[in-house]
Amino acid sequence: MVAHHIPIDSSQFIHPINPNQATMSGDNNSDSELSLQLANLLKNSLNPQPQNPKLSDNLQINLKLNSQNYGLCTRMIRVAIGGKSKALLKHLNTSPPDQNSEDYEQWEQDDLVVFSWLIQNIEPVLVGNLTEFPTAKSLWDALMVTYSSGRDKLQTFNLHVKANDIKQNEDSLENFWITLQGIWGEIDRIDPNPMKCP
Repeated sequence: MVAHHIPIDSSQFIHPINPNQATMSGDNNSDSELSLQLANLLKNSLNPQPQNPKLSDNLQINLKLNSQNYGLCTRMIRVAIGGKSKALLKHLNTSPPDQNSEDYEQWEQDDLVVFSWLIQNIEPVLVGNLTEFPTAKSLWDALMVTYSSGRDKLQTFNLHVKANDIKQNEDSLENFWITLQGIWGEIDRIDPNPMKCP
């Protein structure tokens, strides 16, 4: 079970007691007020107000994009952004609305969040050349053009050689199988098989 930290503003339900009102006998009014405060505290802790994840959280994946891991890294970035918000995932593929539209300001704020998430997950030596792109989509497209070699025959050949030469050695069967599937997935991404099953 994972414990979650729930921010609680105690001023909502705990009020200072006026010493002139406190009695040793404890009247019913202060007991019911205390009960109400405890009930509110419990209610707020069980049903916390949803916080907007896009403005407060960073988005870090376990590896940073470089020239060698484009396929894996971009897939992980898409999954991480989609996990935060499907609406924000659209910033990788859609152009901005008209600057005069009423939606533009919110779109721009969201796009800057996605842009910063992309930059956070790129190797620092590459970031200096990528910060001048105006939108998350333009940055995403530039990464694809630069690092996804598409149907590069040499890269495809190297992946086929790697798949043929791979050996289990001391790896568990599960790790060996996962590694092999990763290579096959990269081959399919770069050079999909044109044959269709009947």
